[in-house]
Amino acid sequence: MIARAADIARTLTLSAQQNRYQRARSLESSVRVAARTLDFDRARTAAETGDLDGAGTLADSLSDTEQQARVLVSMADAVATAGDVDRADALIARAETIAHAVHTSSAIRNNLEQARAVRVLGLVADAVASIGDVDRARDFIGRAEVVANAITDAHQQASALVSVAESLAMTGDADRVSALIGRAEALAHSISNRYTQARILVSVAEAAAKIGDVDRAESIAESIDILATPDEHAQALLAATATQDSRRRTHAVARALRITDWHVPIRHLIEIAPEATAAVVAELDAVTRLDAS
Repeated sequence: MIARAADIARTLTLSAQQNRYQRARSLESSVRVAARTLDFDRARTAAETGDLDGAGTLADSLSDTEQQARVLVSMADAVATAGDVDRADALIARAETIAHAVHTSSAIRNNLEQARAVRVLGLVADAVASIGDVDRARDFIGRAEVVANAITDAHQQASALVSVAESLAMTGDADRVSALIGRAEALAHSISNRYTQARILVSVAEAAAKIGDVDRAESIAESIDILATPDEHAQALLAATATQDSRRRTHAVARALRITDWHVPIRHLIEIAPEATAAVVAELDAVTRLDAS
């Protein structure tokens, strides 16, 4: 009996030590992720506010290739807007180097890494298209599509195809964009988890709206389970606000307001009815006072 008790005590002690170790590792990982996110946010903010030297220094320190490419593209946008096309092209070239390295990396062995590669390639394609080099953009989009086609997880592949479609939309190839949206929609409907399915369908609806196919965006929205995922149903409906038809935009916002809390369509509401701002602020004040009491 004593020996058995001693064995149990040793087991419990070992288990406690393992739990402490796991908690410490988890905390360390969380701190590292938070630090990387903070560095990325600082770098992007620096780029967007014109502090290109600071953004460049922070970009060089980022270990996440996707984040680094995003900062470089933000810097390129900033200098292109200021008229320095040559510097913008040089920054995009650096982002291209990252995209090429990601695309050819032997580390792309799983769906998550493939999805990341698609995002980086699409990001660079968008940047290249924005300075007018559509042919080069199509090259990056083609590479992104090849990687997206190799993804075996329905969720990751659907998201990747939407990313490719959004980049391709900048080149004006509406037929190919429509085909990619169709594939992404079909994959989304094959996902059994309702929430995951709804999130993907929102992005598919938004992609359809971006190429002017508002009817399709609305149809996709209607396919989202309104009882299980009302917020996502409303978000997909709001894709219709991309249209220039004011009546249709108003209708989309009104339907979203009936389905979900006002915080979901608030930005769209204020865009089409600026006078609603006062009512929203008053409601926020009332909620704040209620929480404080």
